[in-house]
Amino acid sequence: MNTSGIKTKARLAPTLIVNPTILDAGANTPDCTGGPLIYQCHVTVGESPASEGPLTWSLTSDISDTITYNHKIGTLSPGQTTTVEISAFPCQNGSFTFNAHRIRDNPRRFTCRRLLALWSRPR
Repeated sequence: MNTSGIKTKARLAPTLIVNPTILDAGANTPDCTGGPLIYQCHVTVGESPASEGPLTWSLTSDISDTITYNHKIGTLSPGQTTTVEISAFPCQNGSFTFNAHRIRDNPRRFTCRRLLALWSRPR
């Protein structure tokens, strides 16, 4: 609750954009090539231009521990993108999960102090 009289603006949650959202390693699409044993896919990861401030992102998978990535974590600013290369994974059902968190840049702390002045009059 803001009781100090300072107006604050709520910040929007960061919006991570991932494209494509479905990888079909066996289809030899522009996003995925290779096979039949080793597949390689490229995924574009970006932050929405409408987001407020930078974010950090991370990538996990439940498919296999043998998967290799050119990077699994990163930092993005609004409107910025990066390409993630995912390779050496088997053609099986599973998921790649991308998570994003806002970076708390320049946190501001407000302190409200009430000054109490005591006056005494000589009697």
